[in-house]
This record gives sequence, structure tokens and C-alpha cells, in this order.
Amino acid sequence: MFPPFGPRGQIKPPGIPVINWHHPMSAGLIFYGFDSGDGSIHDLAGGRAPAGYVSGSTIPPIGTTYLGNAISWQGSASYSFPPDAIIKSVTASGVFTFACGYIKNGTVVSFSRPFGRTANNNGNPSLNWDFEANWNGNGQATVRCQVDSSGAGTGIDNSWTNAPANNVFVSILGTVGGGNGAWYAQGALGGTGSGLTVQSADTNSNILFSGASAASVTNPFIGFVFYGAFWSRQLSSFEAMWLHYHPYSHLVFPGNRAEFSFPLRSLILPAAISAVARGLRRNATISRRRLLCGR
Repeated sequence: MFPPFGPRGQIKPPGIPVINWHHPMSAGLIFYGFDSGDGSIHDLAGGRAPAGYVSGSTIPPIGTTYLGNAISWQGSASYSFPPDAIIKSVTASGVFTFACGYIKNGTVVSFSRPFGRTANNNGNPSLNWDFEANWNGNGQATVRCQVDSSGAGTGIDNSWTNAPANNVFVSILGTVGGGNGAWYAQGALGGTGSGLTVQSADTNSNILFSGASAASVTNPFIGFVFYGAFWSRQLSSFEAMWLHYHPYSHLVFPGNRAEFSFPLRSLILPAAISAVARGLRRNATISRRRLLCGR
């Protein structure tokens, strides 16, 4: 089990955190778009500057949820980050994971995208990797996890057809490698796929929150998207579960710098080291005077 470095649970603390690169969940993290609750989204992993709201967006308000404040997407705005060479090369490698956490609180259009990397501004192919709610108009409880396989948007497996109703926290994750893939919802395996030929379509291929195009508001979302992430490795089933229940444990928020360190009690130590640790705890009653004066 991972040591509980950062915040436990799904509530998003206030402030703009930094990545704890000592945490196992941070390994291979390439992009981490974090909604800071003040109307902005920050890439904590790569420090990439956003392109901002796309043309035609109606700037959404900040909303309050039971998990914290975030941009309240109202189906009329999209926010984008231009991809760099690292994002493109990792996508082209065919070994990566993408994930996001959101709350839907309205009726979304077909192919509504809370988070993903588009291609050709939703042209052909229309995506590199993304999540699509109400996929193909199949219903508000339908969500599909997709990648570009052989130049076409392809579901890693069949759609998730029983996604929660509105106002429920949703975490969804897709991972691919070696032509195979899997998707997870609410921390549980949803399906697997094989025979994927993953590629990177690099024309007009921004990372987007609430949308499918960096040129205009297309396939926007209604609700809140707390984070969107991209790793250069495949996350395990345990990590998918952990990310659902503790999505911010790899972050250090203002006022919690001490959480960069490993809690001693969370580590499995050899017997000799454990004995030393016990001895240190027994000697912790040394008086303040002895510590200061050496007597």
C-alpha cells in the first residue's frame, strides 16, 4: 500500500499545490492539469503555459461542490494546452495512461469531452486520446474511453453504460501498451482491448478541458473537471483504484510541505533498522535542556 503522503480522500484542498515527485503515483507523470478553484488550470507536471479559453467561449464562473471549488463548465467554453514534443512522442510510443476526475451536473451533448487530446481540431482523425460522455448520443450514463488506432478514434473496449447520475464524483482512466489497453471507472476495471495500433496525430492536437477543438467551442462539457492527467507508462489496477479514492495524495498543498517525506510507520523495515527506530523512540524523552546544552 502507498504511504499516505498527501491529502487522503476525494476532497480537493484549496490552493495551488506542487507535485511530490517522491510519490509512486508521480512516476512518469508528463501532464497534470489541475483546477485550482480560482478560475484557472495549471499544468503542475510540466509547467506548460495554457493557450487559455478557445475562441467563442463564454467564460464560465467558479462553482462550489462538495469536493471543493472548480470551474463550472456550462456547455459554452473550452480550455486548451498546446502539446509539446514530449506529449507527442509519448503518445506516439503507444505506452501511456490518461485520466481525469469530474462531476457532471447537466445534460451534455453527444460526444461531450471533459478531458482529452484532440487531433485536427476534431477533424479526421478527431482525437489522440480522450473521454467522451453521451458517446454517439447513447445516453447520459454512457462514457467511452478512446485512443487513435490506425488513424481513427477507437474505444479501448465497449462504452461504460452505467456511469453515475449527475452530481457524483467520477474518475475514469485509460491505459495502453503493446497494442493492448484497459479502462477503469471508479477505480474498477471496466474493460480491456487488444489489436490497437496507437499513433500520434500532431496537427491541431491540443490537450483540452471541456471540448474537442482549440479553434472553437466543440463538444463541451457541463459540470466540473478537477484534474486531467497523462503518464508515460501504464498504471496498474491498484494505482487506478488508488487514484479514485485518493486523487491528490501525490500533491503537496500550501502549508503541508512536510508531506514530502515518507511516514516512518508506513514503511516495511528490516528487523535491525526497526530495532534502531524503536530505540530512537525510547530516547525521545531526552530533555530539552540536554538537547540544547549537551548535558
